[in-house]
Amino acid sequence: KFPRNAESSYGGALLAGVGVGVFSSEYEAAEKCIKAEKVYTPNMNNHEKYSKIYSVYKDIASLSVPVWDTLAGIVEE
Repeated sequence: KFPRNAESSYGGALLAGVGVGVFSSEYEAAEKCIKAEKVYTPNMNNHEKYSKIYSVYKDIASLSVPVWDTLAGIVEE
């Protein structure tokens, strides 16, 4: 589900409402204030393809660690 008000400031305002007692919990704030604008349904025909792509993504992320470490070392100089 994609909420109508997806901005982080809106979420911050809801949490502030919880903090000052307008809502008894985060769940109440979300239930009363967040309405789904659009519902996305996964296409299960693509599940196998997406699983393979995700596996490659995880490999890339893992192999990139040394590169990011090198970059961080340069930035910290």
